[in-house]
Amino acid sequence: MTRMKEDTKAQTPNDLKPWHFASETMLIPDEQYTDLEVIDLSTFKLEDFTTSSASSRSPEENKVHSDLVSRTLNAFRTTGFLAVKGHGLAAEDIHHQFSLGKLLVDNVPEEEKHRLLARISEEGSWAGYKVRITGLELYPEIIA
Repeated sequence: MTRMKEDTKAQTPNDLKPWHFASETMLIPDEQYTDLEVIDLSTFKLEDFTTSSASSRSPEENKVHSDLVSRTLNAFRTTGFLAVKGHGLAAEDIHHQFSLGKLLVDNVPEEEKHRLLARISEEGSWAGYKVRITGLELYPEIIA
């Protein structure tokens, strides 16, 4: 079994090397940037939509839900991205998740990553490691 590099192995979450935002690129012209839709989840109460039907909710609750869904779908259709706020996650928790991702990218040997390769072509599953490639030659069927 392949192991993580011993000199960089994290023993506890406190041993993780912190993740830092990348510096802003100056290579992309301003006119190529786009505004992202910002979805505020603090106005959406999930429990109101998992335990009752739409007919038992107030018109205001239904409008909030409908607006949230509509704006989310529109963002994915137009830019493919959105920004989410009001999700209740602390900045420290988000940075911790990025630090865990950095640990996997930087410290897990390629051999081990390939053992966990996503089986996109074989099973249609995107779960797992994806090889960084410059084109789609690895999965030509997805561009057909």
